[in-house]
Amino acid sequence: MSVKVFEAREHIKAAEKFLKTSLLRWKPDYDSAADEYSQAAQCFRIARDMENSKECHLKASENYKKNRAFFHAAKALENAIIVSKEISTHEEVSDFQEQSMKQYK
Repeated sequence: MSVKVFEAREHIKAAEKFLKTSLLRWKPDYDSAADEYSQAAQCFRIARDMENSKECHLKASENYKKNRAFFHAAKALENAIIVSKEISTHEEVSDFQEQSMKQYK
């Protein structure tokens, strides 16, 4: 396992921690979780693990949407499109493009 994959998994753990609620934190911190997922996606991309990179970009987009940061959600979807051009079908890439365009409205 490369160093970047290990680093990506650490970012995923941090993102999951931001999404958990506790006695002192009543709401998940979607913005911080989305940032961590974006960083994990970049680490996976550098390690050439495109499938996990795509999944992390999609999770980042979901969390940005929950935080009502629609521009950032669309940018995360665009990054998922870039990564998935090599590994996904044309229909899936087209779906991502459509979802991204809807976020910009």
